[in-house]
Amino acid sequence: MLAQLQAFKAQTRADPYARGMMWGMAAQLDDTTMTALADYYSKQTPFASSPAPFSHSTATAAAIEHGKTLYNEGDPGSGVPPCGACHGPDASGSDQFPRLAGQHASYLHKQLRALHNGTREHVIMSGIAAALLEPQMEALSLYLESLH
Repeated sequence: MLAQLQAFKAQTRADPYARGMMWGMAAQLDDTTMTALADYYSKQTPFASSPAPFSHSTATAAAIEHGKTLYNEGDPGSGVPPCGACHGPDASGSDQFPRLAGQHASYLHKQLRALHNGTREHVIMSGIAAALLEPQMEALSLYLESLH
């Protein structure tokens, strides 16, 4: 979280969602406040999210199952590694990789799309997301939202 807040403040996280919302908010934060915010949120217990409207209109058991397969096995033919290798087998994340379990599918889908098309850059995820097809991004997003 600290790295994301610093990127928002430095305006180096340049996806449209960051520019429109977070650049202005983070500009007001000093290093001490950013560290305190990151520390506070890192100590919160995740809770089950309620499904976003996005998943109700498009979610199917087949799509979620496809997302689960992509998450656990990747897509070797496209050079996409298993997501669980970094984000953990249960998508709970770590100090270096964010928690994905229970995130709203619409948010995850937007972020994958931004990484895919280059409007958000990340040294690891940009290359991985660039290899994903739209149905794969949707399936991964739906699967991850289903994890509570």
